[in-house]
Amino acid sequence: MKPLDPHEFKYYLSYEPLWHPGVQSQGSKTLVSKGGRTWMMESGGNPLRDWRDALRNRMALLVETEISDRPWMGCAVKPHLRIYITPPKSLVSTRKGSEGKLVPRAYPVPMQKPDVDKVERAIGDAGAGIWWKDDSHITGWNSTRVWGTETGILVWFEYLEANYIDGPSPVYIWRTAPIFRFKGPR
Repeated sequence: MKPLDPHEFKYYLSYEPLWHPGVQSQGSKTLVSKGGRTWMMESGGNPLRDWRDALRNRMALLVETEISDRPWMGCAVKPHLRIYITPPKSLVSTRKGSEGKLVPRAYPVPMQKPDVDKVERAIGDAGAGIWWKDDSHITGWNSTRVWGTETGILVWFEYLEANYIDGPSPVYIWRTAPIFRFKGPR
């Protein structure tokens, strides 16, 4: 089994998800007191803040370039997330004929940091006000962590749209947000 190429996976989808290099997780908050003042501080620090700000800027740019109207704002949303982790060198074969493949003792999926739920929290906060109104509008996640040729994330989302087909009662349908370019059926 070879580590997956995240850019190759995009071709299996009927739309173009957002690729963002690197992965940071949003850790716990720590209570800090200094000079009689007390506040909560994110344990991820500057690397998390920089990664999340860069992701937020890419999310905003995608919305600006692809669509001016955001019909999904205020709707329930369901983000999809693929986290790619580069395997350590000790798990990649260098033997002739199997170069680049995972060694037999390697588990088929990464069981290491960052935690999926903490990456979800970072993405939920990054998308608030841009991709969804607030992270409380996220009703569920579809997240997967896989070995990859490079470390990063692919993220896209669906929103729950009310269609009034036959009368006043709505029929709710999950739709992929139109900011992800449709490439045709796959």
